[in-house]
Amino acid sequence: MTRILALLCIALLASCDTTPDPFSVGPDHIGALSQESKWEELETLLVNDSLIQLTTGDEYLGKGIPETEVYEKGTGKKLYTIKGETESDSVQRVSTVRIFDERYTTSTGLTVNSRWADIKDKINVSRIENTLSNAVVYVKDQNIYFTIDKNNLPSEISDNTTRKIETTMIPDTAPIKGLWLDWRE
Repeated sequence: MTRILALLCIALLASCDTTPDPFSVGPDHIGALSQESKWEELETLLVNDSLIQLTTGDEYLGKGIPETEVYEKGTGKKLYTIKGETESDSVQRVSTVRIFDERYTTSTGLTVNSRWADIKDKINVSRIENTLSNAVVYVKDQNIYFTIDKNNLPSEISDNTTRKIETTMIPDTAPIKGLWLDWRE
């Protein structure tokens, strides 16, 4: 009887594993990094990864945007890039994350390897911006957006920045060019 009770306890404990999926992406997190994470916490939160600190923009005029590239220790594979938001000459928090690794998956199954056919019925699009080289697709009620290279769109759209892009105009075969989390307020 004690063996059965012990096995039941082990099974119960195993099913209660609360370890977060390191490759899960939600509107407010990517793996261990969350929307509430402070910039100075990055090395502690991402202790199992390699971080390379960069600055983009005009750092000589004090207008540089802090950026950190995150690589997988051991393989050297680029996972994602984090940009920070500054306040009063110090970096306060993470503002955007660009995902590069295909293992990161949203709750709707969106990855950097997704094609429009894979995702069009799984997300609610809030708007599509028509930029010079991309269609920027914003996901409704989430802080997630992705880009599709306009070279993958019909010529009447790809050569025009003023035409409104509808979801029905995007071919099923169009791949995602970039996947971002946007935590700016």
